[in-house]
Amino acid sequence: MSNPPFDDLNLVQAQEISIPESLPILPIPGGVLFPSALLPLAVSGEPWVQLIDDAALSTRLVGVFFRKEEGNGFDPLSLGQTGSVAQIARLS
Repeated sequence: MSNPPFDDLNLVQAQEISIPESLPILPIPGGVLFPSALLPLAVSGEPWVQLIDDAALSTRLVGVFFRKEEGNGFDPLSLGQTGSVAQIARLS
């Protein structure tokens, strides 16, 4: 069996992660995050960049939800009902 892609990122695919009781929420329009998948994201807008920076300096975890509606503001009702915990692998 071959090694999974992106081994050079020092990701441990079978690693168990302790998920905190609360997470910052990152809405992603037009994207779906599957378990153990890498999802390259281009984050723009000061609040979202700050959210990623803060998470990268702490637990490296964010809650990711599909965003049903486009817009600049944040409306919790525009998020899908099911999300995922994402681990920040790399910033560039």
